[in-house]
Order: sequence, then structure tokens, then C-alpha cells
Amino acid sequence: MWLPFVTAAVGSFFGSVGGFLSALTMARRAERYKTTTDLMNEYFSIDFTHHRESLFQTGRRLATGDVDVDDIALGFWFPGGLCYIGETYASLTEHQHLTVYIGYIVRLADSVSRRRVDLTTLQNGLGTELLWEYGLVSKVAHAAARQADKAGAPTPSWPDSVKTVHDSVLAPRIAKQHRNRQEK
Repeated sequence: MWLPFVTAAVGSFFGSVGGFLSALTMARRAERYKTTTDLMNEYFSIDFTHHRESLFQTGRRLATGDVDVDDIALGFWFPGGLCYIGETYASLTEHQHLTVYIGYIVRLADSVSRRRVDLTTLQNGLGTELLWEYGLVSKVAHAAARQADKAGAPTPSWPDSVKTVHDSVLAPRIAKQHRNRQEK
């Protein structure tokens, strides 16, 4: 007599748990999509283009020998020292543009490590774009970590973020491009 009621109660319980888990999964997916879209929109925004242009100019100066990576890196660890400030673009110095870009990389790495973004979308959308600035940023990261270690100062954490972005966004995209070239 009571078996139909127990069956209905158990069925409704498992149905509500399933519905809750489904709604939770959908909410997480929507949040990941929003975070991914926000990060990509920021990178491709007009304002952020100024930072990327400045990094390009700094990279050119580094390649021609007009500036040394150690001079740039002095401004990115504590206490550091007198660092390369550079030219002014869009009312910020090259050092300030690089600081903003590093802040973006740190936020991107944090979102990647906390699984708040869709990696496939980031790899396809930003993978090749981030390569343009990666050379400069990785050289500055290595120099800053080396200088801090040599001075006995705390090593900055942002070079780890550069490595995280490289390993999770850039390296898979590079490998995919390499495979595609080999298949042709």
C-alpha cells in the first residue's frame, strides 16, 4: 500500500537532484562563456590595442639593441631599481603599457588555472595573437625572476602566470598549427 508513495518520493528526490545538477552545470557553462568572452573582448578592444602596439615598439627596441631586457625587468620585481621607462604612447609610457599587459596575463592565467574559461575557445581566439607579445613578456619574466633571485629578493609571481598562459593557451595552439602544416 505504501510502496507507490515511497517510489514516488524517491523518484521525485532523484529527479530534483538531477535537475539541480543540470542547472548548476548550465550556470557554470554560462559563466565560463562570459569570462572567456570578456577576456577576449578586452584583448581585442581599441584601448588594449595601445598596450599591444607599445609592446611591439618595446620589442623592436629590444631586438635592435636600443634597450636591454635587464633594464626593462628592473621595474617588475620588488625592490627592483631604476628601470627602462620608454616612450609615451596614448598617454602611458612603455613601462606602464607593459604593466597593464602583465596584469592582463595574470588575470588570464588565474581564470585558466581556476577553470573559469573555455580553453579551446581561448586557444583558437587568442593562441596566435598572444604569440606576438610572448617573446618580449617571457624575456622580461625570466630576467625579473633571475634578478630577484640574484638580489635575494622575493621572486615575483607573475612569471608563473606567463608560463601558465604559455602552457595552456599558446603551446597547444602552436602544436596544432605544426600538425596542420605537416598534414599538408
